[in-house]
Amino acid sequence: MKFPFKLMLAGFLLTLSLISFSSFTRSNESTIINATTVEELLIQVPKSNAKNQLSIESAIIATKGVEYKGYCSSLQVYMMLVDRSVQSNDLFIEQIMKNEGLDFYVKEGATIAAVKTTCGMDENTAPQNSQQ
Repeated sequence: MKFPFKLMLAGFLLTLSLISFSSFTRSNESTIINATTVEELLIQVPKSNAKNQLSIESAIIATKGVEYKGYCSSLQVYMMLVDRSVQSNDLFIEQIMKNEGLDFYVKEGATIAAVKTTCGMDENTAPQNSQQ
């Protein structure tokens, strides 16, 4: 019994595409955040200034499971999304502030959208250098 070349080629290409798709989805699994575990975290840092802002932002950005969303200088508020399946508590922010020698307050009930509105920031404003 002979297998037609086209049928063998089609089977090979299908197998190759499935392997590629499987590798692609596996490599992106770590970057997918489950929306049900993500919480907004807003902290006010009364002694935040231009000198320590970059250091604080860099530490937040480098923290696994945290997406930095911006800073409002007039309110001295840092905004971020926290994946609670990765960061189950706020110890990471306590450590960042301890390293900077700064006190902070969690802004319970505040939202990123409300802070951006109050600060005159566009909802789509990029987090980098988002001082107003």
